[in-house]
Amino acid sequence: MGDNSSKSLFGGSGALPEDDFMDNDCFVTADSDYLNYKNITQSLKFIKAGPRKQIFYDTAQTKVAIITCGGLCPGLNVVIRELVMCLHYNYEVKDIFGIKLGYKGCYTDPENNWVKLTPEVVKNIHKMGGTILGSSRGGFDADKILDSLRDRGINQVYCIGGDGTHRGIDALIQRSIERKIVISFVGIPKTIDNDIPLIDYSFGFRTSVEIANEMIDAAYTEAVSNYNGIGVVKLMGRYAGFIAHAASLCHNDIDFCLVPELPFELQGPFGVFNQIIKRVKSKGHCVVVVAEGAEEGLINPNEKITQVENRDGSGNLIYDDIGIYLDRAIKEYAIKEHAMLVNVFAIDPTYAIRSVPSNSGDTALCMDLAQHAVHGAMHGFTGFSTGNVRNNTCYIPIKTMMEAGARKVSIRGRPWQRMVALNDQPNFINDEFLEAAERRIVKQEQDHASCMQKIKARINARTT
Repeated sequence: MGDNSSKSLFGGSGALPEDDFMDNDCFVTADSDYLNYKNITQSLKFIKAGPRKQIFYDTAQTKVAIITCGGLCPGLNVVIRELVMCLHYNYEVKDIFGIKLGYKGCYTDPENNWVKLTPEVVKNIHKMGGTILGSSRGGFDADKILDSLRDRGINQVYCIGGDGTHRGIDALIQRSIERKIVISFVGIPKTIDNDIPLIDYSFGFRTSVEIANEMIDAAYTEAVSNYNGIGVVKLMGRYAGFIAHAASLCHNDIDFCLVPELPFELQGPFGVFNQIIKRVKSKGHCVVVVAEGAEEGLINPNEKITQVENRDGSGNLIYDDIGIYLDRAIKEYAIKEHAMLVNVFAIDPTYAIRSVPSNSGDTALCMDLAQHAVHGAMHGFTGFSTGNVRNNTCYIPIKTMMEAGARKVSIRGRPWQRMVALNDQPNFINDEFLEAAERRIVKQEQDHASCMQKIKARINARTT
């Protein structure tokens, strides 16, 4: 055990009062609504995050590695900075290393990819976008990673990333158990798409929505200032349309929002193309916000846009650019079906919304997640990810997070319905596919409910 004195851990006059330490019996319930007491007792619960009075690690012997994986996201450097600051000043940990270029940086070119991190190194990085450690997809090899960590005496690893990164953490934990290597692996959930389950929202999301609104402003200005103007803004969101949805809801001057969760058609009297032309004829312009993965929502198989299936290093499907497709297809449809010339202004701010520094709200969230990750690891927890659940920071088992599946925009939920009402967005389904579209929406809700029930059943079976 390490030094358990709150004064020595938190520094001179910065000693924590006894009541400020978190007890392991404190928990956060995942559900927000309950019908009765039984619902409360059976609800999914997570340990509440915070500093613990008892410390598992000898802080003088603690060696830490920090890894960033996957795509960029506003706030990455804030998380790195706060991990270092909390470890150094709150726990007096001196051996902190940043590993460049994701998981593969652990075992490739160690002289260049292992970087010593100190408060002086990270002091001002929170003002920068991107990540000072660089990032990459793929390159995961559990044994090579563990060999490198063991050889350097690392006993805490903080991995900042999305679902692929967390699957990697789970694999590392299982392999380290098999090899009897004692290391705490901690996740800090990161995805600009906001599709990580169970948590309220992921860091960087609010910044991306803020920047996305500026791009929608530009598209709106072009559309209203030109004859038969149509603005098309493509935003990030491969499998979940949270950015497009939130930006559309906040802006209130868009006409249509297309996301992967929404069943829609392009052709036909109720299809997107015809609805765009109708809107242009009625008000002189139209603004469309579309998620990059909105093609997932196409209910008519004959309207498929991506013809050749390719995947990135993390196994994610790479879609053909739907923004470029809509730019061309809308013009062709207008001429062919309506003998009408339109001016389409397609804006693609994909990388602009993810490469900027985090705004104040996301910065505060990053600080909170990073500091609580350190508190959990120093107490001896492993295999967890920090996240806000119902506005409380807690420790979510990575296995549970993985089992919950990807978070999706609920087409039947109030936020989506509010956006549809505010923007007078019509239905984009022709009669032939109406029932299929309804079944798809219902199935999405059922799949999510099924995942949660399986998690609860597994936990209840273990505790009874």
